[in-house]
Amino acid sequence: MLTIIHLYSFIIRLIGLSKLTFNQQRLTFNIVSKTNY
Repeated sequence: MLTIIHLYSFIIRLIGLSKLTFNQQRLTFNIVSKTNY
């Protein structure tokens, strides 16, 4: 039960971080896709 709560809070924290760095991740993805193709 306690580990499920910890996992849930970790997922929420991860979603918050991905929301904060969404533009940076998209920019990095564009650079990577340009170098791949």
